[in-house]
Amino acid sequence: MARKRKQTTIPKRSLWQRLWSGTRQTIRENLKEHEPWEEWVDAVVATVLTLLCTWLALHSSFTGDLFNTITDTDSPELIDLYNSSSRRTGVPKYSSITIMPIDGCSRQEVTTALELLSDMETTAIGMDVVFPYYADGDEMLVEAIMSNGNIVLASCPSPSTYFEPMLADEGVTFGSVVLDVKTRHDVVRTFAPAVYTPTDTVWSFEMQLARMAGAGVSTFYPYDEPRYILYSNLLMDTLSCKDLIDPNADLEALSARLKGQIVLMGDMTATSDLYRTPIDADMPGVLIHAYALEMMLRGNNVTVSSKYFNWSVACVLCFVFSFFMLFFKWGFDDGEGLALRITQVLLLVLLVVVPGVCFFHWFHWYFDFTPALFALAIHAFVLDVWVGIMALAKHVYNCIHLDQ
Repeated sequence: MARKRKQTTIPKRSLWQRLWSGTRQTIRENLKEHEPWEEWVDAVVATVLTLLCTWLALHSSFTGDLFNTITDTDSPELIDLYNSSSRRTGVPKYSSITIMPIDGCSRQEVTTALELLSDMETTAIGMDVVFPYYADGDEMLVEAIMSNGNIVLASCPSPSTYFEPMLADEGVTFGSVVLDVKTRHDVVRTFAPAVYTPTDTVWSFEMQLARMAGAGVSTFYPYDEPRYILYSNLLMDTLSCKDLIDPNADLEALSARLKGQIVLMGDMTATSDLYRTPIDADMPGVLIHAYALEMMLRGNNVTVSSKYFNWSVACVLCFVFSFFMLFFKWGFDDGEGLALRITQVLLLVLLVVVPGVCFFHWFHWYFDFTPALFALAIHAFVLDVWVGIMALAKHVYNCIHLDQ
């Protein structure tokens, strides 16, 4: 009677084990065929060509003007994506700022609101509004401003408040509300805490309010350098001027609601004071000042990476991408072009976009990976061109030697 042989079962390997085994086999075969120095040289040349094309594209006045003509706005920046992504994913934070719209209010009503606010324990009051001409009752408005010792008035070159020189001599605090944009089509990304002139230092609206609130502003030194605004996910209280001066309003409840708050008064619907931001196409200027002020109150300052670091990241990613594509021959044989494009997209998303958003959201670090994004986007094309040129050169060389 024949004995049955004991069957041995070969354990099945996982997908990752099979992939790792295939990768090692590919490396062995490539090392047997030729030395990898050829791939190193081709990768270096392709990287240099890619960085050169990227630099010309990002710094050429022609491409910048063409883009601005098409979009009718300034060129987008990566921090726009960081701000919008951080706002969507961030946990809402309660703000110590209360927005008080004065839309449709007369100067007498604004005066009444200031008189009521003077009896409430507000930390500071910012008036993002100018009075360019005289109107009846302005004497009462000026008196209400002077009697309240924690008001910061808006200051701008044109139009300016006609009684600004008089109040400045009386010690009333003014702050510049000029935003860091050239036209209304530009995106408001930065603000300057102060502007130094040959004769004076013009402090910003946010800086004056932050100082009045007792916030530390040393992290923003030097103050004349533009600072990126954090458009965080804030929960700001809103109380209209008309609701405050309503005869039926519960002043005790409103006083408790505004205790310790910084009240910002401004027009929310004036078209002349609406600007483009990374999170809104038409944001009132008073809200932009509120975001910048909240940033100063919390001591948050955006740390910007140097241009040398940004270009170094682009260089490293392009070299690694090209070397692996050349060494493993991905994308240069029939049917393998998809692997090249998938790898390119993964590098764009995983190694550039995701870390940039995370670092901006958690640590307020702005890594400007624009050169890396642009370089990786065109690197596959540059690599294909370079490989084609080398193949054509080898073909011409072989034809010449065969004829001889």
